[in-house]
Amino acid sequence: MGNEEIGRKCEALVARFLSDKRGGFAHVFAGKNGGQQPCDIVSIGRDGIGVLVDAKHCSRGKLTPGMVQPNQITAFSMMGDEGIRCYFACVDNELNIHMVPAEEVLNNIRKNKPTEIGGWGSDL
Repeated sequence: MGNEEIGRKCEALVARFLSDKRGGFAHVFAGKNGGQQPCDIVSIGRDGIGVLVDAKHCSRGKLTPGMVQPNQITAFSMMGDEGIRCYFACVDNELNIHMVPAEEVLNNIRKNKPTEIGGWGSDL
């Protein structure tokens, strides 16, 4: 299975998870804009709160700085400054979803270190 197919499967898994967990809906943007959109999924929960999510397959238990695109750093920083919740949904090899706040990942990128996903659960 290639990276694109793995990515699409992760996005679909995370979208289903968000719809189930939050009520409301989740919309996947996969394939739009040549893959350069800053997030894969927008989720609006029953509470009316929107969440931006980028799904990542983290096969080695961590999200490394190289896995995050420059446009994601910019967009998630700007959205976070506006109070919008942003996450990286890290899917491990057992298909567990680890919802890591984008702020945590961005702080680690500034230090040029990976974000370990083991300590993050599926809470939003």
